[in-house]
Formats: sequence, structure tokens, C-alpha cells
Amino acid sequence: MRRIHTVLLPAALALGFAAIPAAAQDAAAQEATTPTAAEVQAEAEAPAAETVEATESVETAVEAPEAPAVAEGPVPAPAAGMGQIVFYRTGGLVGAAVSCRVREGDTVVNRLPPGKYFVYATTPGPHEFNVRSEARDNLRLEVEEGETQYVRCTVRMGIMSGRPNLAPADAADFADRVAKLDKLPPYTGDND
Repeated sequence: MRRIHTVLLPAALALGFAAIPAAAQDAAAQEATTPTAAEVQAEAEAPAAETVEATESVETAVEAPEAPAVAEGPVPAPAAGMGQIVFYRTGGLVGAAVSCRVREGDTVVNRLPPGKYFVYATTPGPHEFNVRSEARDNLRLEVEEGETQYVRCTVRMGIMSGRPNLAPADAADFADRVAKLDKLPPYTGDND
């Protein structure tokens, strides 16, 4: 009984379990007999080996796995003090020849051919964007600092040419489609 007590107590302490109650320790001590030389030597070697194993188990159990690195998606967070709008357009046959020229007021922000997207960094506050061909479509957005909004451009059939339309979208819709979209570089006006 003494040998079991000697082996279990260090292992229990190393694993963080409650110590064996004092009454159980006293009973074990009373039942112990004088060990032989071989038992003493075996007892001295056994607890040390088992204690090391128990300690290694504790260290392994306590080590927390490192969190996997989060890959940054196709749209990084906006710069400090800014907001951003992701304009995108899926590919399709309807209006394929029409490019949505996204404007803020009369200034072209970027052109948006089928199967493309671009990220427009802007200051927080109200913004009004438009696209036009034979008809004009306006979209007013309130951009907040640190916010990313999504706008989808579609082209519907018109009388003489396609009619572009801007509509608010969400991150989930963009995430479902981004694999089939190519990112446009910032607009310079040279590539009209």
C-alpha cells in the first residue's frame, strides 16, 4: 500500500488533482511494513520516472495551440480615419459591351466592366454616386470611419443601350462572387 501511495501522490500533485485526504495517508502509513532493500531501490526509481511522465503530461496539456494566421481577404481594412466602398460587377451577356462608369458627382471614380471590382477609399460622410448611359441611376451612401460598404453594378436592357444600375449589397454577396472577379487598379483616366 505504501508503494501505491508514494506513486500516486506525486502524480496527483503534478496533475493538479486534490491531494489524498489526510485520513487516507495516515491509514496507508500504518499499514506499511518495513520494505526490503530491493523494494526500496524499486520505489526510489519508480516514483521519479512516473512523476516526470505526469509532469510532461501536464506541460503538454497546458500548452495552448497557436491560433491559425487569418488570411487577409481581397479587401483590406480601410486606412485610419477613412471608409471605403467596394464596387463590383459580375460577368454576363446582358450589357457586356457597356462599362459602368462610376461617378461621384461629375468626377469619374472608376470604370467597371463585367467581371471586375475596385475599392474606393473615401472620407466619412454622405456621398452620392451615379452611373449613366441612356438613363441615369443615383445611389446615396453614408460612409462611416472604418466601415466597408459594398455596391453591385448591374446592367439591364434598355431601348438603345444597356441601363446601368447601382444597388447596395453586402459582404456575403461579394464573398460569394469575388472568386470570379478581377481587381481593377486605381483609376487614372488614361484607360478610358
